[in-house]
Amino acid sequence: MGNKTIASDKQFISFSLGNDNYGLDVMAVESVERLSDITHVPKTPNYVLGVTNIRGDIIPVINLRKRLGMDDKEYDDDTRIIICDLDDYRIGLVVDMVKDVLIVQENNIHTGENIFKDNKNDFISKIIELDGTYILVLDLIKTLDIGE
Repeated sequence: MGNKTIASDKQFISFSLGNDNYGLDVMAVESVERLSDITHVPKTPNYVLGVTNIRGDIIPVINLRKRLGMDDKEYDDDTRIIICDLDDYRIGLVVDMVKDVLIVQENNIHTGENIFKDNKNDFISKIIELDGTYILVLDLIKTLDIGE
């Protein structure tokens, strides 16, 4: 019979913020980088850390913990910047730890719209259920809306 690829499988990069597991669609992720020097930019929201240079490109960086209303944490050796590309807009998301690239079957993916009835969790687009663990998939468009 051999190996069979299921067309409905989706890929996500998983990462942690505190004890919570989050995910991003792999198609929106350009790279994962070690934390590098970040230059503060004045008069930006408190979750915007500033800008950094990634291979010659200046990229804005946000603290995803602050953006999601979580307490801040000191950076350590596991801290990473996930570089995302959304409609030619590149931005870095600082996360506590990048875990893995997941291949998830469609039946393990639940839409956030059916679960959350209010706008407090509108950053969450999907919830992945894997082996009794839940991974909250971020809606990048809403998460990166710097104008809020």
